[in-house]
Amino acid sequence: MYQIFSAARRGIHTAATVFVLGSLVAGLQGGAEVFASGYGMAKLCAAVLLIGAGFGVPSLVYESRLSAPLKILIHMGTGCLVMLAADLLTGWLRPERGLIANLVTFAVQVGLAFLILAIQARRARVLARRMNDRLTEKSE
Repeated sequence: MYQIFSAARRGIHTAATVFVLGSLVAGLQGGAEVFASGYGMAKLCAAVLLIGAGFGVPSLVYESRLSAPLKILIHMGTGCLVMLAADLLTGWLRPERGLIANLVTFAVQVGLAFLILAIQARRARVLARRMNDRLTEKSE
């Protein structure tokens, strides 16, 4: 149970960081216009928690013996489905915006999710290499 909460916390941390940075950009682009307040902001924050948990908890699949492509499919597939649901519930994707605009919005979000995955995978490989190097040094 601790692993599930820990994975959700890590996912929420990442989602919240991306949300804050995205809100900063959106706020600066919007000028004096109010980006979100009150209930709208509460809805956005709930979506961030949902998306963070939606990507964080499925990341536990990397501790299994499944093949790497299947692990990525489960993790990112689940996360992207949760993100799509959050997009629809918050109004990030709306029919009146048109199909192309919604597809571009979702594609950017999915691209960002895979970029974050690539960055975290690279960090894990570097850490593993350092640990292996230290173990090799100690055994010599």
